[in-house]
Amino acid sequence: MRIKQSVCFPMVKPPSLSLDALCEAAAGIGYPAVELWYRDRDFEETVDTARRHDLEVASMSGHRSLTDGLNHPDNHDQIEQELRDSIRLAARHRIPGLICFSGNRHAERSDFEGLLACARGLKRVAPYAEEKGVNLNLELLNSRIDHPGYQCDRPDWGIAVCEMVSSPRVKLLFDIYHM
Repeated sequence: MRIKQSVCFPMVKPPSLSLDALCEAAAGIGYPAVELWYRDRDFEETVDTARRHDLEVASMSGHRSLTDGLNHPDNHDQIEQELRDSIRLAARHRIPGLICFSGNRHAERSDFEGLLACARGLKRVAPYAEEKGVNLNLELLNSRIDHPGYQCDRPDWGIAVCEMVSSPRVKLLFDIYHM
C-alpha cells in the first residue's frame, strides 16, 4: 500500500506566507493533500484554495477540545453537536475524515472508565457518520512529550475503543511521530 502524506496547515504555515503560496509550494513538492485543524472564519477559503492547487483536504478536527474530550461523559452533548456539524461540513466538502480526541486522563476515573466513556461518546454519532460517509478518526498522541496526560496514548487502548463502537466509520489516526 502506498503511503499518502499530507501537510498540516497549522504546523507549517509561517505568518509571512500566504495560504495561496503555501498550497502552491505543497503541491509543487508533491503533497497530495492537506490537513486542517479547527475551522475558523477562513475555512471555506482554505478548502477552495487547497482545491485550486489540486490538493485534497484529508482531514480536519471534528470537535474543539483536545484535552477535555470524549473520555468525560459531561462533554458528550457538546461534542456530539460539534461532530454532527463537522460531519455535515465534511460531507459537503468531500473531506473523508474528522479527527477526534479522547481528552486527558482524570484522577477520578480509571483508564477503563475513560475507554468506556470514549466508546459511548463515539457510538452516539457513529450512525450519522456512517450515513454521511465520513470517518471519525480517534487520534493517538504521545503523552510523554507533547500532550502530557492525554488518554489515548497507546494503540491497544485506541483499538479497544474502536472495537467497542464497532462501526466501519470509527478508526484510529496513527501518527508515527506520536507513537
